[in-house]
Amino acid sequence: FSQNYVSTATDSTISGNRSQLLTALKIPTMRNREKYRDDEMFLSFGNAALYLFRIRSFPKPGETVPPRPIVFSVMFVKAGSNWQIAASHASEITD
Repeated sequence: FSQNYVSTATDSTISGNRSQLLTALKIPTMRNREKYRDDEMFLSFGNAALYLFRIRSFPKPGETVPPRPIVFSVMFVKAGSNWQIAASHASEITD
């Protein structure tokens, strides 16, 4: 993470908290889990890169409608020979 890392959460709060992104990155891509990550895309722009992905959840027992998917965007910047996460954003997908 860069020293100036900033994140925007699904509730529009802005902080330097890394925990939401780290939790999302640990979610597996396997669909047989309670939550899974899909629609991944990685774009590179010289000394910057963008990683986009979506988190989907299955309905819990007794629920008929699954939770809304969340889309994450993660911006990387190259600092010397290392890549650092500079910013991330999470948004709920609504109908």
